[in-house]
Amino acid sequence: MRILLDHSVPAPLRNSLAHHEVRTKAQEGWDTLKNDDLLAVAEAAFDVCDLRPEHRLSAESQQNLRGRQIAIVAINTNASPVIGNDPGMVVQAIDRATPGNFQTVNYPKPTLRRRPYPPPS
Repeated sequence: MRILLDHSVPAPLRNSLAHHEVRTKAQEGWDTLKNDDLLAVAEAAFDVCDLRPEHRLSAESQQNLRGRQIAIVAINTNASPVIGNDPGMVVQAIDRATPGNFQTVNYPKPTLRRRPYPPPS
């Protein structure tokens, strides 16, 4: 399967997709393209396109995916520790992808750890 990834997707995910042909938007020279423009050019060369949430497709484009020959997998984070701990969620979504299909992979938000305040002097 030919997969186009956003350049911000961390390396652990790319390594988990070694059984597929993986390219990034930057490698293709498409890093300035977003949304519908990206989808139009990617469809000719790729089976699956990964989009980050800030690259949301318009509602009209999501509805019009049925006639398209590309699947979309949107990931809600690009945090390397989060994806690196469980890249299987994205790999499974990509492996299930079919032309004209839109899927969202939602990783849980990591818990924030606060630094202790220094004791009052």
